[in-house]
Amino acid sequence: MLKGKIEKLKTNIIRFAGLVDNMLRDTEKCAYNRDHVIANNIITNLEQLSNRIEVENETLFIEFLALFQPEATDLRTVVSLLKINNNLERIADHCVNIAQRISVYTSINSFKNLKNMFNIVQKMFKDTFSAFTSNDTSNLKTIINQDKFVDKELKELTDEVINTMDSYHSMSSNAISALLIGRDLERIADLTVNICEDIIYMTKGDVIKHNLYIPSESNL
Repeated sequence: MLKGKIEKLKTNIIRFAGLVDNMLRDTEKCAYNRDHVIANNIITNLEQLSNRIEVENETLFIEFLALFQPEATDLRTVVSLLKINNNLERIADHCVNIAQRISVYTSINSFKNLKNMFNIVQKMFKDTFSAFTSNDTSNLKTIINQDKFVDKELKELTDEVINTMDSYHSMSSNAISALLIGRDLERIADLTVNICEDIIYMTKGDVIKHNLYIPSESNL
């Protein structure tokens, strides 16, 4: 019974991740096409849906802890799922931020680093939940290392924006918007890294946050 309940909690997280994955793809579409219909759906409908799912999941996790009082591995799993749930909602919020920006610029197509960031971030997210679904942590540290490429692209984008604003004042709104979107994407990458770390902790008991490695007692 206990294992079945935990599997249901995991299924809820997978469904939530599917919604957020769709939001990420729609966010890129609306950002590059300045599609107000897609943007409005993200802002009005999908955000409310993600907020509701996050609260419903959180309620289930807390009820589970209260009713079953799990120990050891089961407790670690539920706590990790609770944190992943919160990070998914925060990623959804950053998608909303990007969708809200499309009305203040004319085009971001010239900023190639931004396109690279969209590609890396979406792949990081997709690969993370592929690992979660298959219960395979072997590639998670590789995914975590992708974050440094997102940071690199953001730095280059920042330099390009500064140069653009110095040279072409008429493009400043596009440049600033590109930079703000880049910062949202960088935060999505960071939150995806958090999820990878939580999956590793949930699966193996190893703590790898803040450049630390604290193995589980079973690995000592």
